[in-house]
Amino acid sequence: MQLTKWQTHIKLIKASFLVYLLFFMKLAVSFKRYNKFNIFSMKKIILFLFFLSIFFAGQAQSYSLIQYQDSDENFANPERGFYHATSRLDYDVLRSYRDEGITLVYWAFKLDEFKDSDIASWYLQKMEADFAAMRKAGVKAVIRFSYTEKSTPPYGDAPIDIVQMHIKQVKPLLMANSDVILVVQAGFIGAWGEWYYTDYYATSPGHINEEQWGWRRSIVDSLLGAISENRMVQLRTPLYKKHVLQMEEFTPVSEEEAFDGSAVSRIGHHNDCFVASISDWGTYQDTTVEKPYLAEDTKYTMMGGETCNVCAYSHCENTLNELHRFHWTYLNIDYHTGVIGDWIDEGCFPDIQRKLGYRYRLVSAEIQDQSKALGQFNLSLKIVNDGWSNPLNPRDIEVVLINEENNKEFYLPVNNDPRLWPIDDTIFLSINSGIPAFIEDGNYNVHLNLPDPESSLKMRTEYAIRLANTGIWDTASGYNSLQHTLNIDENNAADIYIGGDYFKKKYQVVLNNIDIKIDGASEDWENVPILYADYSQNANLLKLYNSNDTLFFLVEGNDLQETSYFFIDADNNPETGYFASDWLQNGSDYLIHDNLMFSHVGASDEWAWMAIGTLDKVQNEQVLEMKAGLDWFNAIPLETEFHLAYVNDPQTPDDISYLPQQNTNFVRYKQNHLFNSPPALQATQYGNNVLVYWTRSEYKNVRTIVEHSSNGIDFEPIFTAENETISYSKGNFNVGDWYYYRIRYADGYQFTDFTGPVNAQIASDKKTFVRIKLDGNWQDWLPVPPVATGPLGVGGTTIRFFDTADSLYFTIDVLSDGVSNYQILFNTGET
Repeated sequence: MQLTKWQTHIKLIKASFLVYLLFFMKLAVSFKRYNKFNIFSMKKIILFLFFLSIFFAGQAQSYSLIQYQDSDENFANPERGFYHATSRLDYDVLRSYRDEGITLVYWAFKLDEFKDSDIASWYLQKMEADFAAMRKAGVKAVIRFSYTEKSTPPYGDAPIDIVQMHIKQVKPLLMANSDVILVVQAGFIGAWGEWYYTDYYATSPGHINEEQWGWRRSIVDSLLGAISENRMVQLRTPLYKKHVLQMEEFTPVSEEEAFDGSAVSRIGHHNDCFVASISDWGTYQDTTVEKPYLAEDTKYTMMGGETCNVCAYSHCENTLNELHRFHWTYLNIDYHTGVIGDWIDEGCFPDIQRKLGYRYRLVSAEIQDQSKALGQFNLSLKIVNDGWSNPLNPRDIEVVLINEENNKEFYLPVNNDPRLWPIDDTIFLSINSGIPAFIEDGNYNVHLNLPDPESSLKMRTEYAIRLANTGIWDTASGYNSLQHTLNIDENNAADIYIGGDYFKKKYQVVLNNIDIKIDGASEDWENVPILYADYSQNANLLKLYNSNDTLFFLVEGNDLQETSYFFIDADNNPETGYFASDWLQNGSDYLIHDNLMFSHVGASDEWAWMAIGTLDKVQNEQVLEMKAGLDWFNAIPLETEFHLAYVNDPQTPDDISYLPQQNTNFVRYKQNHLFNSPPALQATQYGNNVLVYWTRSEYKNVRTIVEHSSNGIDFEPIFTAENETISYSKGNFNVGDWYYYRIRYADGYQFTDFTGPVNAQIASDKKTFVRIKLDGNWQDWLPVPPVATGPLGVGGTTIRFFDTADSLYFTIDVLSDGVSNYQILFNTGET
């Protein structure tokens, strides 16, 4: 890696200064020749220029130009590459796949037992456990449902009413576990779910009447509705997509349609006989039409599958051309072994390993060297994708600053979508951002992070994208180091930032307990991050905050005028609401004029509003505070992320202020996800072992962070539990040791406060065995972790089970008096 310091602005100033100096010296000599200038005047000009150069040099910014070294290593990256078609989800086996650079599995849900009934509850529970196993091991899955593997009649698939019933049953599971689903293959119909050998959906293989197309279409529609809107369904052939969408001709998804949630943007392709023949054994009916269509459609829809036959078309040259042309994301490494073997022998297998899906590498970066609180921070990156596709599920981009001294982290979400990055071309990423007011002076290492946006996976390094460069990947954090240090100091010269893209503190305690009072004072807003700032205007700062039921607004400035407007685009849809023409494309569903709130009721160019009510508002010359109940936004509900703009005193041009500036986009606000701290932590001690347990959060994606200390002061994290886990045990303490544990909930980068610690001193190193006696003595149960807990503490409940070869024991521990009736329901899997 080559690191070159350059100071463009300073060099320009020095050069300009020399030019001006030479010019004035020549001018002075000329004036002296004509007795119109004396040497004293020339000295004053030179002195003036000297101080002028110092002033401008003080305002200049220096940048570093960094060149990065490529890597040809095969390493694991999420949502791309070869997959293993596995038959069991063993944790150690799944983790071992990463050593091969593999992060995907193919998982078939076989419903052959339920062709004429609903899916049994035991099977649905097994599905939940399957997804949990994938998540624990750090993999994602290509999934498919099927009823049969017979390719001779009767084939044994299920009729349309059964399929529709089953899709309704699995919908909650697919929605809840979309984080570990790469893509869903349409399945359900025919042998292996491949839509060909079927009893119901074709009159004979390949011959499909209109009624049968209608059934197929309804299955795809239902399946699209049963999975997250940011996941795709794949069909077996291009012709199937044409018929399902009732296209008159093959029309690929356009860049404008890509990822907009429409069916055409969410239906991809899987080819399970890749390079098997000129038609890939029936995948194509007319290659002259369908292949050009597929080459365009797969720029924005997912392509994957497997091989099935060794032939003249399956050798390396044609394989590489086809994989590149159709933007393949994933491929089965287990089949066909003959084809895979040829690729290994012919030498193209390593290329395929590296290039399936995306393979991003940094070429160079230009990064600012110094800034200060509220100052600008700029960088530009040059990136190349050596892979055949982009990620096709959402992917976050962040710039991360880490303080060299105390390791505090700040991150900047970058508003850019890798799914739309150019393929086979250079990617230029330019970032203009602001340093927050509360940051400490110091040196900060700069990193690029591409995490999974799902809150359950956002902090999992296995799900972050690694760039194909040497010496930049940090396994512990999942960050890519940009090999640069930013100095932040209040005395540094830096332009004040104008905009809404400020770095945020990472791992921040959730803003649950901010008590906003509408009183015209802004001190209670101190811990709320800036949403937008422009200190060149009278109204110069905008903040928003939401509680569980209220949305709060703050504007700060100088000489704020009484008249103001907030335009709120609740659904991020320019097709609904009023077009506020001072800004770029928008659709304002709500208007707040002074303290009156309205909903829009006309066309986009009509100033037509219906009154909703009067808001609680206080304003003076420096502060505007206001709040609105979230239930006031009923006409069009507020999305989790929505957009807004503010204008102060639009009647007086000299005093007018726009936040954000005119001719820019509305500023985006992401609502706080508020969740409470865990109830009291409980612990039991048996021998030299400790068992701690807690109540899981009501929110599925919330994790539990367990920390340990030997002195009650210095805690360190030792365990992160997914939501379904409610206990942690540790053994082999020494007699006399003290233990301290505490926990907190985490969701993405937000944390709750810690519980108070539990502590005890180890009194014995005697081994303890579980011997349950039905004698009312709860100490028999000390080593047994609970399977369920109610709110721990006063009135809390824990339930424990213990089984032997011939008996099942259970206990209910109720931590309050007055509970005499209870009921336990056992689900044995029978309907």
